[in-house]
Amino acid sequence: MYRRKLKPKVAPEPEFPFDLTALGLFIHPEADQLCQIEKPEEPFDYFVHGKGSSMDAHRMNERLNRRRGDAVDECLMLIAIERLKALDVHTVRLPPEADDDITIKHVLILASSSLTTAKRILLVAPDSESSALGIHSRRHICNIHVGDGSMETITHDALASGYDAVVLANPATIYWDNNTSRAVTNASWKARDLSAKSVITSAILDTREYVIPGHDSPETHIASVLSYLKGKITEAAKVDFVATGYTAYALLQCLSQNWTVWQKHVHAGVLAESGHSIDDFTDPGLREFVRKRCRNYVLHSDPLGTYLEPNLQTAVATFSSGKSDHAADVVPAINKQIFGYFSKAWELDEKAKAKAEANKGKEITEKEEEDDDEEELNPIIPIMLGNEFGSAHQEWMTALHKLNLSQEEPGWEVPGAEIVEELKKKVDEQEVIIEKWKAEAMASEKAVYVYEEK
Repeated sequence: MYRRKLKPKVAPEPEFPFDLTALGLFIHPEADQLCQIEKPEEPFDYFVHGKGSSMDAHRMNERLNRRRGDAVDECLMLIAIERLKALDVHTVRLPPEADDDITIKHVLILASSSLTTAKRILLVAPDSESSALGIHSRRHICNIHVGDGSMETITHDALASGYDAVVLANPATIYWDNNTSRAVTNASWKARDLSAKSVITSAILDTREYVIPGHDSPETHIASVLSYLKGKITEAAKVDFVATGYTAYALLQCLSQNWTVWQKHVHAGVLAESGHSIDDFTDPGLREFVRKRCRNYVLHSDPLGTYLEPNLQTAVATFSSGKSDHAADVVPAINKQIFGYFSKAWELDEKAKAKAEANKGKEITEKEEEDDDEEELNPIIPIMLGNEFGSAHQEWMTALHKLNLSQEEPGWEVPGAEIVEELKKKVDEQEVIIEKWKAEAMASEKAVYVYEEK
């Protein structure tokens, strides 16, 4: 006799409400840190359901941790938004047409209500991988400090430092959840087991069905934010910015493409773990702005604020953040340095204006017209190579590839080898000169120009 073997009943997965108390968590009132209710002195534990292992064949632990973590992120995002609202910073829908029709796919950013009249504005563009709406670093807000990990601290300090308004970008929110009709991050997309399938027919959707037009990448999102910002600010408004990771590259690229529009508004910038190359930007004005008016804080074990050697690739003054773990932790670590740097930039601008007023009507020599204040803002400006110097390396490589080694015979030289040898000597000579200039820059703390673009 055959009997049907009943399938074992699988217990339903637990639900994770968007409520910290129901999740067994609370925010410590003194430390402003996410802690466990049962163990008040211990911080949030992401792996409360256990870490993944070979015994977890169905990856149940990983899935439960993700879902619970997503619920915690949602709770903290709502808390961050409420705290920012108390600072007169509110959500804004992009594109603006979504205000009249919320069924239009849109992304939320945050901006001060005083943006249209502000004279000094701070734009914050967090990393596109580890951020969320009002959250600079999901890891930091969960494990270390709610105010610093969110954008509350940097917004509070900006307003206290004389800024009239802030704009907080949201580059990590790139997917549209058809179930809730709202934009979500990649982390939420995975945690909620969302897929590119139709809710009704389960048919595989075209990518256009779940990406958000104008926000499907950090580049397009930043371009949309800048377009919104330009439409709101006055002609006299000045913008400082803080940008992290790949979003820093996206912001500089967007500024480079519209530098004639933005050069009268952008004032100074602080980058965090930016991996850009100065060759990515074609506008010479933007290149000079990066060298003279920007700083890049990177993951490094040296003490916070230590100047690192000139970087020829990024061509921006580079400093240690004192952190060596995660890029998203850089901005919370350098918060005081950010506003100290911007304050110095504004102070030097005022000195430059006073100097110009004092010299009004006087004949100034070309040497006296050099802007020493900008060099003082970045004492050591990295060397920037151009077409008039450093070309020997490319010429050497080109000549090397042209060599026909098949013609080499014992006792005979390879045709063209003598040209390659001469170019190699030239390359070595230039490298010696570059290293010498780099050493001078470090020792004298003055700008060294190898080549200045016209």
